Amino acid sequence: MANPTGYYGFRPLRYKSGAPYNGACNLYLAPAVVATALYIGDPVLKIVAAAAPSDYYGMPANSIGQISRATAGTGSYMTGVVVGFFPEQATSPVYNPTTTLRGVYVADDPDLIFSIRDDGGAVPDYTWPHGHANFSTSTAGNAYTGLSGVSLSATSVIPLGGGSTYTTTQLRIHRLRPDSPANTTAINAEWEVSVLLHTEANNATSY
Repeated sequence: MANPTGYYGFRPLRYKSGAPYNGACNLYLAPAVVATALYIGDPVLKIVAAAAPSDYYGMPANSIGQISRATAGTGSYMTGVVVGFFPEQATSPVYNPTTTLRGVYVADDPDLIFSIRDDGGAVPDYTWPHGHANFSTSTAGNAYTGLSGVSLSATSVIPLGGGSTYTTTQLRIHRLRPDSPANTTAINAEWEVSVLLHTEANNATSY
């Protein structure tokens, strides 16, 4: 049976220790100078963009780190994954439109394991678990559901121990997600991954 094709970006599942994800996150600010919309499940990166407003809902000026969507591809870091947005008002959209100042909740622990669907660009096989890969931003997020369109780039997968870019790819693939209904080793499968190029990890270099 074919796997579904609906993308949702990164979804926190648990920690590498096996402990379940409990919703922990930190607040960042998406500055108005960033011309990229953000959706739940999007990977984001810390940036230095512009001075923050003098007061963001009682929080002092420049007291919150700023982020934008992370870049896909070998060598590009990420800080975490969007898990929600600051509830400014009842009519606030379920995503953050372009050039819109808003608080963003980010799951930024480097020990998190996420679920992500591959983009179907290559047929997976037994060499994928423990391999490395990049993510893809080729599909736009959904303004109705608020979910990311980010996926795992199937054509970027490097089997365990292979290739000169093995240590500079963005993600480590742990396994096919076993608890996802009708998830098979076929295109558009769901995978459990962790972030290799993480700004909060001890081995992070300049990014």
